[in-house]
Amino acid sequence: VTYLSLLELKAGGDLDNKKARSEKEAILEQYAILVSEYAKQIENGTVEISIFFATAYNKDSLDSGSENWKQGSVINFFATDELLIGKDFWNFICDDKNGWKIITSAYKENSHFIANSLQKVIESFKN
Repeated sequence: VTYLSLLELKAGGDLDNKKARSEKEAILEQYAILVSEYAKQIENGTVEISIFFATAYNKDSLDSGSENWKQGSVINFFATDELLIGKDFWNFICDDKNGWKIITSAYKENSHFIANSLQKVIESFKN
């Protein structure tokens, strides 16, 4: 089976509640296009398509996924299994139930490179 996923990703943890409905409509339009294009494969079970609304971190609870996420307006338009929030997002992206741990571990190990680069940028503006 080939799995196709449509993912609406918001980089911040605070998703725009006012846009939830239009975000859902837009992703469903893309879903309809894919369903039309892969109709025969879907019918014979060789292709499955899923949609997701995601953010890279959960602003309500940094070490958790969708279970502690509190953005009610978005939840009104997206089913629980359509949300990839924080830990759930990284587990999905890494295709590993420990994806969140992999990402945070790599960040802790390498964050000094980011800090050094940012410091160089700051220093360049001072000169």
